[in-house]
Amino acid sequence: MMTTEQDLIKAYEREYDITLEALPEAVTVRGNASAWGNEEDKAYEDGIIARLESGDQWAWFTAKVTVRDSHGREASDYLGCCCYGDARDFKLGGYYLDMIKACVDEIEQSDPLEIEDQ
Repeated sequence: MMTTEQDLIKAYEREYDITLEALPEAVTVRGNASAWGNEEDKAYEDGIIARLESGDQWAWFTAKVTVRDSHGREASDYLGCCCYGDARDFKLGGYYLDMIKACVDEIEQSDPLEIEDQ
């Protein structure tokens, strides 16, 4: 049986506390959301801006994934200039798993004694 990306995410979620936040993006939408062509880019950017103006935080954001283990160690990873439908949409893309893996790698490479000394 082949392990899917979603299976891996579920396995990580059983072992770690994982949070996803949509932080405000500092980079402007215009000129940064796509590179298809002038007319296509403008229409896409207009759609993102309209979603932002209506309060949709998932329209244009910096993704922050934080992973915590049972010992209190944690790591965060960031990805900017994101545009997704919602949190579920972002989690279905490959970036979410990559970000979890980066955090887990950082936690596993940290010294477990650092937590005990605090």
